[in-house]
Amino acid sequence: MTVVSNTSPLRYLIVVGRADPVEQIFRRVLIPRAVEQELTDVRAPEAVRQWMARRPAWLEVRSSRPPNSELARRLDQGEAEAIQLAIDLRADFLLIDELRGRSIAAARGRL
Repeated sequence: MTVVSNTSPLRYLIVVGRADPVEQIFRRVLIPRAVEQELTDVRAPEAVRQWMARRPAWLEVRSSRPPNSELARRLDQGEAEAIQLAIDLRADFLLIDELRGRSIAAARGRL
C-alpha cells in the first residue's frame, strides 16, 4: 500500500503525541521534500521539529517531479508536491486536510 501525506495531518498528530498509530494503520508513509521542509522549518512547533530530527523509519522522504502548473498555482508547495507525488506513484491514499487540496486531489482520483 502506498500512502502519501501532506504537512498538516502529520503536524497535528505529532503535536498531540499521536503520530505512532499512523505506522500501525499504514506501515509506511511517504512525504515529498516540500513537506519535509515545512515540518522542519523554524516556524514549525518545537515538538514537530524535534520529532522530525529523529523521525521514525516508517516516514520516508521522496523527491517528486515539479507539480503541474495548476497545482503550483492553486496550492502551497507542500500540498502541490504531495498531490503530484500521489499521482506519480498512484498512491492508494493521500493524507490531506485542506479543503481546496482535497477537492483538487479528489478530482484527480487521489482520495
